[in-house]
Amino acid sequence: MDLPPDKPGPSSVRRKNTSKACDECRRRRAKCDGQRPVCSRCQVRSLSCQYRVQEDGRRPAPKSYVEMLRGRIDLLEGILRSHSIDVDATIAALRLPKDGTAAPTTGGPDDSGVEELSAAFEGAFSLDESINYDQDGEIRYYGATSGRLGFQSPKESANCSSVSGSSHSRACNNPVMTRMKYDSFLKTMGQDSTPEPLKEHLISLYFKWQNPWFQVVSEKLFRESEKNGGRYCSPLLLTCILAVGSRFTDRPDVRSDPDDPNTAGSVFVENAESLLHYDLKWPSLTTIQALGIMIEIYTSTGQDAAAWLYQGMANRLALDMGLNLDGETLIESECITREEVELRRQIFWALYCDDKLSAAYTGRVCTMLEVQHKLNLPTVPSPGSSNAINPYVPTLLLRALIRLSQITEKTILGLYAPNASHRKSPDILSFIESRILDLQTWYYDLPSELRIERASSANTQPQVYTLHMVYHTNYILLLRPLTSGLSAVAHGKVAAHAQKASSMSLKAAKQICLIGKKYQQVFGSFRRSPVTATHCSLSAAVVLVHAEMVQARPDAGASISSDLQTLLNILGELSISWDIARRIRRSLIETLEKKYPGVYSHDLPDTVTSSHISTEGVQVPSSAFISEPLNVAGPEIHDSGVSHDADIGQFADKANLLGDLMSYPGFLESVPETGTSAKGLMEAANDIDPFSESLHWPAFTDLDVDLNNAGALPGDYHFFDSLSHLNADGSMGWDRL
Repeated sequence: MDLPPDKPGPSSVRRKNTSKACDECRRRRAKCDGQRPVCSRCQVRSLSCQYRVQEDGRRPAPKSYVEMLRGRIDLLEGILRSHSIDVDATIAALRLPKDGTAAPTTGGPDDSGVEELSAAFEGAFSLDESINYDQDGEIRYYGATSGRLGFQSPKESANCSSVSGSSHSRACNNPVMTRMKYDSFLKTMGQDSTPEPLKEHLISLYFKWQNPWFQVVSEKLFRESEKNGGRYCSPLLLTCILAVGSRFTDRPDVRSDPDDPNTAGSVFVENAESLLHYDLKWPSLTTIQALGIMIEIYTSTGQDAAAWLYQGMANRLALDMGLNLDGETLIESECITREEVELRRQIFWALYCDDKLSAAYTGRVCTMLEVQHKLNLPTVPSPGSSNAINPYVPTLLLRALIRLSQITEKTILGLYAPNASHRKSPDILSFIESRILDLQTWYYDLPSELRIERASSANTQPQVYTLHMVYHTNYILLLRPLTSGLSAVAHGKVAAHAQKASSMSLKAAKQICLIGKKYQQVFGSFRRSPVTATHCSLSAAVVLVHAEMVQARPDAGASISSDLQTLLNILGELSISWDIARRIRRSLIETLEKKYPGVYSHDLPDTVTSSHISTEGVQVPSSAFISEPLNVAGPEIHDSGVSHDADIGQFADKANLLGDLMSYPGFLESVPETGTSAKGLMEAANDIDPFSESLHWPAFTDLDVDLNNAGALPGDYHFFDSLSHLNADGSMGWDRL
């Protein structure tokens, strides 16, 4: 019998509103407070308390977000009516086929003509020497304009030429034999003397810290091929993996200079460069994977031209092998296995996401665009897989990063491309509003596995935190053109919109700092974080530097000073694995020292070595899809070297607030009435209540200035020198960079 609700015990907890009752309370139709792992009712009665795994943990949509969607719907319906389209009748017509009540339409002459015309634009995957003159046994794609499709024999499949039976053997026997001999030569050439325990340690570090973010390699296929000599592990790919894994360890035996962490893996890199020269003669999927990893290697050491070059090579080979087109139809033709179809999707989408991150990082245009591919997203496996390597969470992460990258692509092409389509007003306002809605929808659709705020415990997937940092960085990039209007000569609506955008950007920068502190709390430091965190930290720092520069004294913005110190900590931790972070951090310190001598440089030395910061001893909670690295003999490392902020304990008490602070609907309140003073900007940023007000649609209206030359990304977003372009008022002068 249930306890009376009107006589709670002294230790009773007042029930919170929740739609996620445990199974026992659902069955008994009793009130459940939703506490994890055991609710109060089950705890008192010593009952088994279990929650349904399919619950995604999302809260009800904030009112401001709902109002934003309603405003968007009204706007779109108005557009339809302006074109004399009956909205209700069109909706009814679209719903009829789904209900099964519509009569089947018969294709007339026009329909068949359209289908025949569409077929004329289709290309083909080919293994046959009649089309694929390389004769290397690899599937390649040729489009309708190539002129080679007419050389196909009548027996060849429309989807994959000469792939079945004897025709495949006849066409590819000699090339395959040649390729096997060539692979044997590469294995002999690439044979290294790395001790097996060290090799396994470095491979585990790579798949635990790097690959979940840049998923260019399937761990399952790679490890299987490594054991049985399969085609998904090559000497070049293995060497590249060892090189990146070396960046995440403090062992001096992987460095050419034991005292310089930036030399970690240099021996592997030199070997990879030699192997790549030969591997490019017979490129395969592993060649693309290796090139993708080499992008990260050269980025880590600040060799941007080489990283850009290898990225272009990887992208071009991906198009050459048709990774931009879905290979589902090839399974029936027995061209490739279903596993390889999924691998091809994974490789392409990983390169696609890296292209967007790199474009924002370097300030250059995207090279892999939406119009260039027709490909399904990676298939999400079952969460309860019995395999030792379960890609469930990494696949969710990749799919979320893909959708976020698609928004980033729209932002870069719409605002920052040389011939940007939406840079002039008033189009820029509606464009920014649409992207804000895209970002809000992306965040609201995140599954519980990809949320930092979780009811039971902190998220133990490191790359989830990087994902959220990229999410907030997107707001900074999106709003930067409007913040250029925040100046002494700005007036009227221009100044009001600029102040609002600056407040939103400042809030986004603070969120990045908040996520960084949470990451440090859970994982110790950013020692093994992806290099993408460098760009996110830099973007936040630029916003905070601008906000600090407009202060009369640094103590006038104490919270900004604290956040800048946090970002300097993060960049210092990143600089062990990624030397580019050290350079950026040095530039930031030099910039701050010009205005505030000695304020930021004394607590954090510019030269950060592994003796200052280490996560070698930090153990990340194990998960279902990754295994802990093997304990390999090496220098003894203690956790005492991990750098923490003084207020990290205080932040831990506020970890549950992340859920309320991560989304931005509350930023879209009406334009503030305050002026463009520093005080007004700070108050606007700090006083924003995420769910306090309903949305006024659109948030930006009637901008009366041409922003065609405002907000361009700098030519080199690494900011080695561009921080010196700060104006006297603290603005970055984006239009001059």
